[in-house]
Amino acid sequence: MTEAEFTAQYSDEWDRLEREITAARFVEFDLPLAHLRLCEQLAYAEANAFSASLRARLNRIALAGHRRLYGQKRRSGWFVVYEFFAEKLPNSIYFYRFYLLLAAVIFVLPSFLGLTVGLVYPDIAALGHSEYVDMYDPAQRNGSRLFDADIYMFGYYILHNTSIGLRNIGGSLFFGIGGIVSLAYNGWEMGIVAALMMHEGFAAETFFPFVATHSAPELTAVVLSAAVGLALAKAFLFPGRKLRRNSIKEATVKLFPLLLFMVLLFFIAAFLEAFWSPRNISRGLKYTVAGMVWFSLIWYFYYSLRRFVNCASSLSK
Repeated sequence: MTEAEFTAQYSDEWDRLEREITAARFVEFDLPLAHLRLCEQLAYAEANAFSASLRARLNRIALAGHRRLYGQKRRSGWFVVYEFFAEKLPNSIYFYRFYLLLAAVIFVLPSFLGLTVGLVYPDIAALGHSEYVDMYDPAQRNGSRLFDADIYMFGYYILHNTSIGLRNIGGSLFFGIGGIVSLAYNGWEMGIVAALMMHEGFAAETFFPFVATHSAPELTAVVLSAAVGLALAKAFLFPGRKLRRNSIKEATVKLFPLLLFMVLLFFIAAFLEAFWSPRNISRGLKYTVAGMVWFSLIWYFYYSLRRFVNCASSLSK
C-alpha cells in the first residue's frame, strides 16, 4: 500500500497508542500487543522507504512504548528473564527464521543420508567408528558411573559442544562454507552412527535411551550456531548501504538472543548428558522425559513464529 493509505489505515491506532503511553494508568487496552503491532508497522514503513517524518514518528512512539512497558519492571530479575523468553528471543527467532530453516535442512538431510547409507552398506557405517561399538556395547556398561566421573564428563561435554558451536559460527564467516561443512558433517556422523548401532543391535537397548533426552537441546543448539554463523556471514559479505563494521555490529546485537539461547541449550545438553543420560533407569521413563524436552522446544519455536505471523497477518488486513 502507499504511504497515504498506510497512514490513513493506522493513524487512529497510533494516536490511541500515544495516549495510552502517556496516560497515568492503562485502560482496557492490550498495550504489549499494540506495541508489537507498531514495531511491525515501523518495519513495514522502513522496508517501503516511507517519508522520514513518518518513520521518525513511529520510532518515537515505539521507544516511548518500550520505556513504558519495561522501564519500571527491570528492577525485577525474574521480569528480565520473562522479557527475554517472551519478547526478545521470539523476535530474534522470527527475524532469522530463514537462516534457522536453512541450517536445519543442511543438518537434517545429511543425517538421513548417513542413516540410509549406513543401513544399506554396513561396512561404511563401521569404517572409523569402532569406538562407538565399545561405548554402547551393553556388555561394557557395568552400572552407572561414579559422581566424580559425571562431573568430569560434564566439563568435557561443555567443551566439546561449545567447540562445535564455535566452529559453526567462525567457519561461516568464510563465505558460509566452513559452517555449512561442519553442520553437514555432524549430521552425516549422527546418521552413520545411528545406523551402526542398529546393525550391532545396540540401538534400542543402549544408544537411543542414552541420546534421546540430551539430543534435543544439543542438536537445537548446533543448528542455532550454524544459523548465527550464516547470518553473520551475510552481514559481512553483503552489508548493503551500511559500512561493513556497522552491518556486523547491528547483526551481532540482533543475534545476541540466539547466541545466549545457544549457550543455554549447550549447558542443558551437557548437564543431561552427564547426569541423566547414563543413569540405569527404565527406558520408558527416559523416553517420556525425552519426549517432554523435545515437545517443549518444538512448542517454543512454534509459539515464537506463530505469534509474529498472527501479528503480520493482522497488519495486512
